[in-house]
Amino acid sequence: MKPLSPHIQTFLNDPDTRAFLKAARQYVALMESETLTNEEFFRKMHKTLAELYLAALSLKDITLVHSDGETDFLVPEDEIMKIHKSVFSYTGDDGVYWKIFDPSRKEKPVQVWLQDDLADIYRDLKRELYKIDRIGTNEAVEDALWQLKFGFKAHWGHHCVDAMRVLHYVI
Repeated sequence: MKPLSPHIQTFLNDPDTRAFLKAARQYVALMESETLTNEEFFRKMHKTLAELYLAALSLKDITLVHSDGETDFLVPEDEIMKIHKSVFSYTGDDGVYWKIFDPSRKEKPVQVWLQDDLADIYRDLKRELYKIDRIGTNEAVEDALWQLKFGFKAHWGHHCVDAMRVLHYVI
């Protein structure tokens, strides 16, 4: 594998990027854990989500130099779906809650699942970490870093906030 460009190396060496990637890897490891009780899982997940969210707030936007957003990186779906069945058994009855998608509008609440929040965060992070750790090209790493920040703003960050809120009450 070719060494990464100075542009990407500088971004990866930034303390905020390192802190975020560490938090993302901790989240993935927790989701793949098989040895926790329900209470341990909830407590660790609550703290891990808070650390992940805080680290994502400081993650900088990367300027695309090598990637154009058009490449479809081949990330094996079985790699992404390594979530242990425990995420579903941990949450049980505590996994269902009510949500209003946009609290600034008058909307009716809908029923949603904590399992869905946790799984969506997992998939979004795992896919991009795979591109960084396993594909490792300038284009893949740059795209992954861009997608992680964009996903925080547009998708998994919302799931993170929702899951933290539910866990706050469950715990």
